[in-house]
Amino acid sequence: MKYKPWYFFFSGLVPSVIILLLSMFVLSKPSTGQEVGGGLSTSVLLRKEKAFSAHISSNGIGFGYRQGKQNSVTRKTFFEAEISTMKHEKEIRSHNYFTTRSYYYGKLNSMVVLRPGIGIHRIVSEKPYWGGVEVRYFYFAGASVAVLKPVYLIVIKANSAATEYYYAEEPYNPDEHFPDNIMGRGSFTKGFNELKLIAGGYVKGGFHFEFGKDEKIVRSLETGFNLDLYPKHVPLMAFDKNKNIFITFYISYCFGKRYD
Repeated sequence: MKYKPWYFFFSGLVPSVIILLLSMFVLSKPSTGQEVGGGLSTSVLLRKEKAFSAHISSNGIGFGYRQGKQNSVTRKTFFEAEISTMKHEKEIRSHNYFTTRSYYYGKLNSMVVLRPGIGIHRIVSEKPYWGGVEVRYFYFAGASVAVLKPVYLIVIKANSAATEYYYAEEPYNPDEHFPDNIMGRGSFTKGFNELKLIAGGYVKGGFHFEFGKDEKIVRSLETGFNLDLYPKHVPLMAFDKNKNIFITFYISYCFGKRYD
């Protein structure tokens, strides 16, 4: 089975960006803050911060919320909560010749990841007084909860005498459902009463770039990686190797406010 193009895009481009930014960090020195009128910088006076985010990763998309405060000139502590979809890298979209409803052959479950955690931002380079870009590196850790919903398919069924055929919506069963009797994906609402949870943990690291002149407004881009670890293999696909460790690279946009 072939990997999707976006998998190679993120697995190649994002690590290269992270390596480049890491080189910048090694060559940089933390600043002690820009003074405004002979006093503390505005960013130090506005110690609290909260922001929402939207991200795209090598295995899905998601949203997040982060809230924290400045502990020192170069250090910030945050709580975050994220929700993100997680796809198997070998999911291939399939079609039946008699219908337009696509499906992923062999897919057992859809997966969504919930990540509550805490972390640290450390400032590498502060914004100058006229604006510009503030550079931080960060690391987070916390719980990772995999929420699994069984995949439902529309399949062709026959009565006991094989004289009549009809459509049925059933959870995917690799022993009964094949390309010749699968008509397409089932309803998205099917399976919510059969959710399963797998609790684990995650770590995250990367670089954060805040831009703009107004210190009260948070606008930033972030790039990094997530590592989710579970105590057992997560059943996503029927015929491909399932795993308990997921490493994803991501890019996100954050927006929010800073206050005291």
